[in-house]
Amino acid sequence: MRANMSYALYQARGGRITCGFDGYTTTRGRHEGIDIARGVGSDVHALVGGKIIYIARGHTGRSGLSTISIYNASLRKTVIYLHSAPRSSLRVGQMVGRGQVIADESWNGVSSRSTAHTHVEMRLGSRTHAAKSVGDPHLDNPNPGRFWNSQGYNVR
Repeated sequence: MRANMSYALYQARGGRITCGFDGYTTTRGRHEGIDIARGVGSDVHALVGGKIIYIARGHTGRSGLSTISIYNASLRKTVIYLHSAPRSSLRVGQMVGRGQVIADESWNGVSSRSTAHTHVEMRLGSRTHAAKSVGDPHLDNPNPGRFWNSQGYNVR
């Protein structure tokens, strides 16, 4: 039986998907991940275990994008989390387990508290940065639905 991805990301009561893969409706470009919101300060859990290969500790507001990139060598995929505030204990090179708390929901790199969410993106291979979305008409990532299903998640 699969768990809802939004529940696995936040646990407790879960969250809600605010923008699906390639789901932009009012923003130019192709959305390369899945945006899930719960509330500022909520614990964000790793959906897939692996090695942290990149961390950027942003700050709230439009210019402070934060990033956590976790590479799973056996899957040959990287899961990238944007906008959330990485926990201070996280370090590049550290191994994290599925379900481990890695961040707090925030609005790092988006315009306001009311738009707080976690962007979750699956990338092929070892990649430190998310694909460009805003203003980019091309998709770099494949639709991740099959990948998330293989990991035991329903994308909801």
